[in-house]
Amino acid sequence: MTEVDLETIFPALEAQAAQLNEASDHANRVLGAIEKRLVDLNIGLEIWYPEPLDRAVSEGDLGPNETSSRVVQVLGFARVDGKWSLAVKPIRLVSGFFQGDMNCPFQNEYAAGPQTPLLKSSRGLRIAALSAMPAFLVQLKKHVGSTIHDLNVATSKLQMERTT
Repeated sequence: MTEVDLETIFPALEAQAAQLNEASDHANRVLGAIEKRLVDLNIGLEIWYPEPLDRAVSEGDLGPNETSSRVVQVLGFARVDGKWSLAVKPIRLVSGFFQGDMNCPFQNEYAAGPQTPLLKSSRGLRIAALSAMPAFLVQLKKHVGSTIHDLNVATSKLQMERTT
């Protein structure tokens, strides 16, 4: 059993807590600035980053005729409570093998709860989102470019059909 000197551990924890809170406040300001810039761009597209922000423990069995599931949180940009924001949402991942065939694995995704503004999420999720933010922003940029292309193709088809 580990012995702890309460007279020294709490002052040390107080100093660390102050540093953690200062770093967390700075991270919140960075996330808030990113969110504001995205909202000001008026993109108006919902997008969810496919990589989970957390690693949840799987429930279930691993046999060929069994399934397992876990709930993870994913980062996104979406309209939550009527306002566009960086957000997180829980997703239940269910995986197994189709009809027990070990050569035919599957994974299905299901909504597992409501979307939450990122800045109202737990500190752990905000820290994980900060780490994922560069890759998320790259994916968002690609998604916007793809949407522009799709819109141009769709509208050019309509214009061509109107002139023929």
